[in-house]
Amino acid sequence: MPTDSSDYYAILGVAKNAPLDEIKAQYKKLVKENHPDQYNGLKSRYEQNGDNALLKLIKEKILESERFCKLLNEAFGMLSDPVKRKQYDAHIFEPVIEAPRVIVFPRRLSFGNLLEGQKKSSFFTIKNEEGRAASIDINWEGEKPDWGDLVVEPDESATFPIKITVAVNTTGIPSGQKSDRVVVIVDGVTFGVEVLLNVEKRVELRTTPPTYRPSIATPAASTLGSMTTPRKPSRWVIPLILLLIMICGGALIADVQNGIVLLTNW
Repeated sequence: MPTDSSDYYAILGVAKNAPLDEIKAQYKKLVKENHPDQYNGLKSRYEQNGDNALLKLIKEKILESERFCKLLNEAFGMLSDPVKRKQYDAHIFEPVIEAPRVIVFPRRLSFGNLLEGQKKSSFFTIKNEEGRAASIDINWEGEKPDWGDLVVEPDESATFPIKITVAVNTTGIPSGQKSDRVVVIVDGVTFGVEVLLNVEKRVELRTTPPTYRPSIATPAASTLGSMTTPRKPSRWVIPLILLLIMICGGALIADVQNGIVLLTNW
């Protein structure tokens, strides 16, 4: 006999007077949509890539799907058997349906100061601790900002947990403070996540090209020295010059005397 919180018709999504063919068709449809094996490919990929955050989310999704498929099997087993269904209908009462208990964390993403043209990303997670959500909607509160994109992983569905990545790109964005809000609505209940950042203008350092100035060749210091200051003669130069003069002068006098003698004798 089902517990007080179980409504097999609600689990299968059929009316209480639904025929057996409709119950079978709805059961097969829900099992196919929620079977945990559909996540095996993503699980293997995240294991190979070493993405522990997404791998954890996939494992939680698999557990959630296994629990829901167990409820589907239980409901179908009861309603597909005419005897059991008659007993169930005789004891059914208005069920107490557990509302989902959704947790969104963190509720604020602050990117700090970003330079113009910079890219950065951060994420928050949506979890459901109990009950089953019928609908979920994730979007920006108003128009999508030019600087932000939302990436939902693994997918946006009523199966939790869900990872929402906020990717920021400040290329072409004017400097100044920016803020917006991501809104998550689960079965009519609204949750908000603030997104804050400050765009700073990138300062480009410009170098001034050197000014061409024609250079004027100047003589080297040694050349200038030789041009302006004559070398000091050695201390032996003057005595040698005087000695040569005396020698030459003596020889000249001797020649003059010899000439006079010759003229006299002639």
